[in-house]
Order: sequence, then C-alpha cells, then structure tokens
Amino acid sequence: MIQTLETPLKSKATTLHSLNEEKINEMKQILQAQGVRFEPKTRKVEIPLITDQTLSSLFPDESKGSAQLAISVLGDYLTKDVIIDQWGNNHAARKKWQEDMMIKYSGTFKEVYYDRNLLRSSHMTSAI
Repeated sequence: MIQTLETPLKSKATTLHSLNEEKINEMKQILQAQGVRFEPKTRKVEIPLITDQTLSSLFPDESKGSAQLAISVLGDYLTKDVIIDQWGNNHAARKKWQEDMMIKYSGTFKEVYYDRNLLRSSHMTSAI
C-alpha cells in the first residue's frame, strides 16, 4: 500500500501549520513583491505505508519511534515549496534582508520563508 502525500505530514519535528492560510498568503504576497518566487508543487510523493509490523522487521523496538519520526519528517520535507529569492550567491545581502524581515514580520516570515522551504537542507539534517 502507498501513501500519497499532497500536503505536509504532521510530525514532532515540525512547527508548520501555526499560521492560517490567509496569513500565509499575505506573507507570500509580501515576499513575492520583494522578488521571492514560490515554485509550484508539481511533484507527487509516494511513500510506502509503514506499519508497526514493518518497522519491527527492520528496527529494534527501541528504534521504531525514531524510524517513524524520520519517515514522517522525510515526507514533510518532500512536500515543501521550492522558494527562490533574488540574492543568488550574495549571502551578505540575503542575510541583511532576512534580518530586516525577521524584525518586521517575526514568526510569520520565519514560518513561510524558512520552515516551508525545500531548499533549506537543515530541515533533514536536524531530524537525523
């Protein structure tokens, strides 16, 4: 059996979904006005359904929870937006812009720009 993920999974490792869709869309419009692009989600993610029986055959009992969490985080990661900004390799300018946006928009900016961005590899490394 296959699970098809069209929206992010909820997991202990994620803080997504604290904003309502209206706030998310408002922040996206502000970011788009500043040159940020949100690439459309054109991918379909299929992850086999993982049961306790499947996990038991692959992991010792004490590791099953960690394995399930890693699978959940992977599914969540793969359904994130690809967010591309205008800064390219100019990391100093990006950092200054990000700091200014955090001061002005705080958690709303963080959730939409950082937490929902597929290109931020730290999402996966923080879960491992």
